[in-house]
Amino acid sequence: LYTQHVAEYYRRPDGSPTAEVHLSKLALRPLIALFGTRRVRSFGPLALQQVRGEMIRLGWVRKSINIHLGRIKRMFAWAVSQELIPAD
Repeated sequence: LYTQHVAEYYRRPDGSPTAEVHLSKLALRPLIALFGTRRVRSFGPLALQQVRGEMIRLGWVRKSINIHLGRIKRMFAWAVSQELIPAD
């Protein structure tokens, strides 16, 4: 649902998608690889640290990792705002 939201929301004035669409999908790859089948309630700060560790293992640089972790956090915030997951 989030990638669908990003594809609809991040558009240029001419309607074409921005780079954010691709970058959001890229940011979610390690998350999905590690936790794709787990329930959202089981995902917490330690799991986010594991995702960060996977990004490091993949050779991503610190600046990109921090930006991508922000994208993941925005995904959870969006899901809360849409009442798809509980706020806690």
